[in-house]
Amino acid sequence: MMTTRRAFLAGCAAAGAVARVVAAAPSTMYVSLNGSLTGGKIAWPDFVRLAARVGYGGVDMNLGAAMKDGLDATRALLAETKMRPAYSSLPFNATRDDAAFRTGMEKLDDAAKFSAAIGCNRMVVVMPPASATPKDELRRTLKERFTAIGEVLARHQIRLGFEFLGPLHFRTAQPHEFIWRMDEMLQFARECGPNLGLLLDVWHWHHAGATAEDIVRAGTSRIVTIHLSDSAGRARQQTPAAGRGHHRLPELLWRADGDRLRGRGEPGADRTGARRRVARRGRAHGAGEHTGGDAQGWSGLTGQPTNTQPVGMASRFRRSKPA
Repeated sequence: MMTTRRAFLAGCAAAGAVARVVAAAPSTMYVSLNGSLTGGKIAWPDFVRLAARVGYGGVDMNLGAAMKDGLDATRALLAETKMRPAYSSLPFNATRDDAAFRTGMEKLDDAAKFSAAIGCNRMVVVMPPASATPKDELRRTLKERFTAIGEVLARHQIRLGFEFLGPLHFRTAQPHEFIWRMDEMLQFARECGPNLGLLLDVWHWHHAGATAEDIVRAGTSRIVTIHLSDSAGRARQQTPAAGRGHHRLPELLWRADGDRLRGRGEPGADRTGARRRVARRGRAHGAGEHTGGDAQGWSGLTGQPTNTQPVGMASRFRRSKPA
């Protein structure tokens, strides 16, 4: 996607306004800057300082860059900017060949130790929705691998979230479909270990045909982070304010609230408030023209099995085709 300096700065300012709205509301969530908003144009550690300057409460971590700077420097940067580390990507691709997996595993403990030392207790990984390998065979391989990964991360109290990809063109790009439904990915995570769960992306949640009840069934212990987006339902149209398109964001936010996931609060009691919060965030963000797809969003709500629910959000565009 092409962007101008003016559009970039306007987007950052608007997203910062979203951050302040969320921060001002009574919530166990916070807003974290995601690198997709900057398009790789802001290098670490300036990325962290930008997040602080425009009003975010946290930042998605570039683990490789942070490790290169060192533990003391990274801790000092986060303390100076008062940024909370939201999550990082798993530092290697666990779905490639055996040799690449073994090489990645050799370095994982050091990466996890560093991540824990800076207070970043979440990692995420994008799972393939399709593959050249038959599904049962790939599932056995990845279950063995992610069980091993989960054991390493558990030693450092780190959770790992699987992102499932729902749109049709993703899951038909290879001869064999893999896991792209929320409930099936949740079951896979449970089989891999107690500290594995989901990166719940509302765009993929929508295209996978998942429901709000799927979120409740997952619970905070299995929802590691959430990416929010909304869609007008057609390409090359003006993106609606978040919560005003055809994605069910008010319902998702209400269901993803930690207290309600733990059974506190009457169903429907806060739906009006949720709609108003989503509408405020949408107005603060504003709508924009984009091409090549119909999803725009923030990244992403993060849940954990305590009363504190860090939330990372970033305004972003994605190229995607309707399913």
